[in-house]
Amino acid sequence: MSKIMSPIKKYSGTVALIVGGISAMGFAPLGLWPISLASFAILIYLLIHAESAKNSFRLGWLWGLGHFTITLQWLAFSFTFQDTMPVWLGYFAVLAVSLYFAIYPAIAAASVRWLCTKLGLETSRNSGAVVFIILFSATWILSEWLRSIVFTGSGWNPISASMIDTILADFLPWIGSYGVSGLVIVVAGILMNTITMAYKEASNNNSVDRLPAIYKRLMIPFLLLCFFAVFNSYGKPSSIVDKESDLDITIVQPNISQADKYRAGYNQINYQKLSELSLPLEGQENRPRIILWPEAAIPDYLEGGYPQRAYYDTIGGSAENALATLGTLMGPNDILLTGGTRLEFENNALLGARNSVMALRKNAANDSAELFATYDKAHLLPFGEYLPLRSILEPIGLARLVPGDIDFWPGDGPDSITIASDHPEFGGVKIGIQICYELVFSGRIIDRDNRPDFIFSPSNDAWFGPWGPHQHEAQGRLRAIEEGITILRVTPTGVSSEIYSNGEIFERVEAGVAGRLDLTLPHPNAPTFFSKHGNSIPITLALLILFLTSISTIAIRRARR
Repeated sequence: MSKIMSPIKKYSGTVALIVGGISAMGFAPLGLWPISLASFAILIYLLIHAESAKNSFRLGWLWGLGHFTITLQWLAFSFTFQDTMPVWLGYFAVLAVSLYFAIYPAIAAASVRWLCTKLGLETSRNSGAVVFIILFSATWILSEWLRSIVFTGSGWNPISASMIDTILADFLPWIGSYGVSGLVIVVAGILMNTITMAYKEASNNNSVDRLPAIYKRLMIPFLLLCFFAVFNSYGKPSSIVDKESDLDITIVQPNISQADKYRAGYNQINYQKLSELSLPLEGQENRPRIILWPEAAIPDYLEGGYPQRAYYDTIGGSAENALATLGTLMGPNDILLTGGTRLEFENNALLGARNSVMALRKNAANDSAELFATYDKAHLLPFGEYLPLRSILEPIGLARLVPGDIDFWPGDGPDSITIASDHPEFGGVKIGIQICYELVFSGRIIDRDNRPDFIFSPSNDAWFGPWGPHQHEAQGRLRAIEEGITILRVTPTGVSSEIYSNGEIFERVEAGVAGRLDLTLPHPNAPTFFSKHGNSIPITLALLILFLTSISTIAIRRARR
């Protein structure tokens, strides 16, 4: 053990960088969560033995640099689909983003060291190490939450995402993904402290017979977690739920690669793929359906009133023609929800665009489709949908990854579209919508005053190579469990799936495959504790941990004097 620990301490910075990179193996698509847990444990060991807040910041930052550089490597893949910037710039983009994101674990690490110093804790001792671990869980919760809101935020891959297939996921409906991230820190810290303390006991007593004490120590946290998992699962409905319904849902994945999406002449080909996969199956002709298409699926503009030049490069040549064509795909009671683009004009000048979902129904008078509701994406992707600091970055050759010279404008936030139907149980269907990147933001995906029956999440994961779509799907699983709601992800060629409210993936169309999923209307579930209160729960929990642990530590020190 000493031969292992000595070089870890000596080359602590290098070790932090390496284990940070290795931690990516616990996230989708690999899902090797014990490796991530070991990485977190090693980070905690390094921080417990760090000498100052400055050194702790360095170690946390190096760990974060390794972690984000590997988990976000899919970002470089997106640079292969546009001509404005060179492909090699994608690797620098990954590094630049990682350099920034690494600041947040660094802040968590430095904050807990500073606090322990102020409290006079000797973290090299067992009792001090335990307090350090508890405090670190709180600072980590706050740092992940801050990362999700500062500079528009990024909620991608909280460390709880690596534990989505473990019993720790049972805590998501109570404390959310940031709270579970704090719990991961506690479990990793307990395991690390158990191993090191068991080794010290054996060394001090010069007897290998003392080593089995490690098993007793290891059993305590696992038994507590198992008890909670069993308690929380008691009375929970089976994952195979009764899905009988008179309303069908058709999810369409046309297998349109990003390389072909904007290629000249491919608009008609791509539209044909969507059309063929949307036609009713035998027995569906007279049943009402909700047809779900991916993000930016429609190459036409479906709103009238734009200057005529806006329609020149579209298939139909006008909104009326596009709606008439879409109407041929729909039965009399069908609803089509599709991703598309809306434009913003003022005095005939194009000012901006909106990444939208448009809800269409059949017009009984002329069999054309008619637009009856829209949702505009609220949380836009920097460099994808708008160029930050455009006046500075554009002159040096930087541009958006998505073709176009104008920026997208944000919408108002989570909303539910109500679809009237004759469904005997619901009377009407409420559909929450989260477009692509919006789904990664914990606690901000539904309208709490108008809770939907399920969430439709159209995405364009064709940008993100082999890793990105699976990580995005894992984010959807986190949100489904947190909110207690079914999520339907629809992509052009990523991973389209039905995610149950318990996080289980019921059906899926894999990446690189054209296909459809024919489902029945998911039954709505009651909101979870987290769904009612949002991120006020993990934030309050973190602040309580910091306050109560600090007060208790001060009180114990005074009592010993």
